[in-house]
Amino acid sequence: MHHLYIFDLEGTLFRSEFVNDSEPFSWDSWKVLERPFPDTAETLALLRDAGNAICIATNASGVHTRELLASHGVLGLFDAVVGREDVRNGKPDPEMLEMCMGLTGYAPGDTVFIGDSPSDMRAAASAGTRFLLIDREGSTEPPYGERIRTLAEAVGYDFEDPRN
Repeated sequence: MHHLYIFDLEGTLFRSEFVNDSEPFSWDSWKVLERPFPDTAETLALLRDAGNAICIATNASGVHTRELLASHGVLGLFDAVVGREDVRNGKPDPEMLEMCMGLTGYAPGDTVFIGDSPSDMRAAASAGTRFLLIDREGSTEPPYGERIRTLAEAVGYDFEDPRN
């Protein structure tokens, strides 16, 4: 059976680094450099190859997110990208997750949301989906749900396990 995997963007699939390479140094020259985590593209491809649907639910701009994904060659792996301008209420409201499910035809019981924050967890709980906390550093304190350290761990997620 196929499932829907919804991902948060920042801290889950991509990391932001603030860089300033201006010469001479200027406080006004800070830029945000967004890069995918090393396991992002491979994990998304594995999920897609297995026949699953994949979406992003981000409080960031959907336009910017699509451009970012395209620049890294992974936009085509997503069924939908839902950004802040696509909904009235961002996370922790469940509207983004509900939109992803509506666009792909999946029910909450066949959906898992992977995120990195308490607002992601609350959005999943309100939408009735499962939640996986991506905690790459092992630093988040309970009670933020089931944890994974890498995106690859989401590939083997057991939707049949009653504990999930």
